[in-house]
Amino acid sequence: MRVTTLVENRGAGELGGEHGIAFWVEVQGERPLLFDTGQSGILVQNAQRLGVDLAHTRAIIFSHGHYDHTNGLSTVLEKARPERIYVPVNFFAGHFRGEHKYIGMNFTRQELQARGLQIVSVTDDVIDLGSNVFIITNIPRSTDYEVVTDPFMIEQNGQLVAEDFQDELALVLRTKQGVVLLVGCSHCGVVNIARHAARVFGENRIFALIGGTHLVSADAARINNTIADLRDLGVELLAASHCTGEKAERQMRAAFKEKFCPNVSGTTFSFP
Repeated sequence: MRVTTLVENRGAGELGGEHGIAFWVEVQGERPLLFDTGQSGILVQNAQRLGVDLAHTRAIIFSHGHYDHTNGLSTVLEKARPERIYVPVNFFAGHFRGEHKYIGMNFTRQELQARGLQIVSVTDDVIDLGSNVFIITNIPRSTDYEVVTDPFMIEQNGQLVAEDFQDELALVLRTKQGVVLLVGCSHCGVVNIARHAARVFGENRIFALIGGTHLVSADAARINNTIADLRDLGVELLAASHCTGEKAERQMRAAFKEKFCPNVSGTTFSFP
């Protein structure tokens, strides 16, 4: 199995970067998967430079409905026609930061369906995508410190209510080394997601965790608790980035040492 970061906050060499994230997931014997799409066409440009052919995309999985994970879709669809697009239950609801700032995607369900695309709203705890790749959702709260402190709102029945992100999607790869967990932003708590993944698959540890951990505005106690719990989960490869924040990344690097891997556009991870 191989995971390539097609776009991340930081570019590298000729590869562009933006506030967003997208992963290309390759599994032997299957067409590849795309997990999130960044916020613009930069992932398509990066894919071309990396020799990634988006036309082979089997499915697209969206972690949640914010613009920095979704708005690259229009340029992706110029190259690809995925069999399915997997989305959280509340994906197409209006997403806001506070009461006035819209931070959702720039397309609608109807527009995608008009293009003949099959939309799958994920309600089951686990969706098997084949070849040891799974979507997980319905993340239970197992920590008391991973709370949504940002004023994220969602439109329901014509009113804005606080978004709890329980429907956020994560991707699990079952490898010979153990569970590899890909996360978009971890708004519902990266430890909550990791514990859920380990429990669902009967594991007592997570081998690798790659993606956003949303610690950018976290206080010292939350960062320290997160690091301690990820170490308790036996994480051997930590590639936290995107919404993790410089302070948390520095502390993670200090705690995990050689097990911490900087994740920028073009970074590739291989797992047997």
